Amino acid sequence: MSRHRVLADEASFIMRLWLEPGGGDSPDWRWHVRHVQSGQQGYFSSLPDVLKFVGDATHVPPPTYGAHATAGGGPAEQVTRETVVRFLEQHAAMTVATADPQGVPWATPVFYVNDGLCLYWLSNPRNRLSTCLAANPRAVATIIGPGPEWSLMQGLQIEGKVSMVRAWREYFRCARLFIRKFPDFSHQFLPSTAVQRVRDVGQRRFYALESERLWFTDHTQGFGARVELDCRAAAGETEARPVAQ
Repeated sequence: MSRHRVLADEASFIMRLWLEPGGGDSPDWRWHVRHVQSGQQGYFSSLPDVLKFVGDATHVPPPTYGAHATAGGGPAEQVTRETVVRFLEQHAAMTVATADPQGVPWATPVFYVNDGLCLYWLSNPRNRLSTCLAANPRAVATIIGPGPEWSLMQGLQIEGKVSMVRAWREYFRCARLFIRKFPDFSHQFLPSTAVQRVRDVGQRRFYALESERLWFTDHTQGFGARVELDCRAAAGETEARPVAQ
């Protein structure tokens, strides 16, 4: 049975938003929301509370953002593999960090696509990131979701092993994923001549990061709220547990 309820009647809300001087450097956000049909109204100081009010008034679960849920359970109960996949699909850039054989760290921002919990990006095999990964395939990556205030910030940290995509079938599958997510990038995979195609493939290769462990940070659950997911469980499963803040 679906856990989403279909809205039977029209529902309208009037919302007023303002800022008040706060105790710190930033002002406090305040909302007043009124449900037109029932006359119910309330004053709120956080967006999750506004969403909960709307959900309670309409008996329709509001949208969830990452680990946030309007009722029941803590973050570890709400964060699932699907939560992380949805977060990955909603973003486009990440920072990949590794180290060279001497232990000198290096981090590079890249655009990525994902197939489930496996992330792909395009890179020159001779650049610093790729040469570090050739010597040490272990890497970490981080993605930060944009938000208007710290209390809505979400982020993902990923630990895993990186490999170069070598099979042609896999290469073209990655290219299709990239074109689907970044349509204006299609010319990168459609060189005008066969000679240029061979040359360009040598200069740009796909790399795959297989997620082994994930940490999902969700400030809608409180400052520093973080859940760890172990992707090394049975195929298609993840094990979630809260992490000490």
